[in-house]
Amino acid sequence: MNASNDALHRWMTFQNGAADAAGSLASLCGAALVAGWGATRVFRFQ
Repeated sequence: MNASNDALHRWMTFQNGAADAAGSLASLCGAALVAGWGATRVFRFQ
């Protein structure tokens, strides 16, 4: 029982880490999209 409990805990920790990584990656992509959109707006007006 202890071994399966440890495995479950490790799996949950891995899932939390994966979710955090996915969230930060998504926010990075969003920031890059906004920055790129802003840059095209600025360059068009010049």
